[in-house]
Amino acid sequence: MLFAKEEYKERLKKVQSSMQEQGIELLISQDTANMNYLTGYDAWSFYYAQCVIIHLNAEEPICFVRAQDAGGAYIKTYLKDENIQAFRAKEKKHIPVVLDKNEVKMIIANVSGIYQVMLKLMYGCGLRMSELLNLRVKDIDFSYNKVYIWDSKSQKDRTVLLPLKIKDELKMQIKKVQELHQEDLKNGFGTVDKNQARIFLTYI
Repeated sequence: MLFAKEEYKERLKKVQSSMQEQGIELLISQDTANMNYLTGYDAWSFYYAQCVIIHLNAEEPICFVRAQDAGGAYIKTYLKDENIQAFRAKEKKHIPVVLDKNEVKMIIANVSGIYQVMLKLMYGCGLRMSELLNLRVKDIDFSYNKVYIWDSKSQKDRTVLLPLKIKDELKMQIKKVQELHQEDLKNGFGTVDKNQARIFLTYI
């Protein structure tokens, strides 16, 4: 605390005395300077309301603070724990922007080469960017038209269907990667098996 407990008690008495003179039984203040003056609590927020409540006959004020600031309030104020009321502010939810099929086709049509293959695979399989870039040759099963995703969000594995329309394009890309990988091995770069090679790593 910045001041002794007795100092804060004296300040509270002065405020309560003024409240009594004006016929005020309960006072709520959101002003950060007033909150600090009465409790020693100095955290504040532009976005969420925090306040101190003073009752005419209470021995201590009640401090309402955000949950993430409560730890500081326990340390910096003289208040009992039960007089520090923490609340968790609700996060603002944003409505996701969803593209329709025509918009997606327009975007894909305006991209060429390997980047178009990447976009088609992301859209067709519902992949995250990190999942796309981590794909290895062994993760594509052309026999059963499946794509295996390993250690994704929350360390979970899953399989997704491989869109038939991009099957041939993906085969061509994998062939290029395997050829490049074999060339690197001949030149003494790396020792991994060709099936462990990443499909899109060189295009980040």
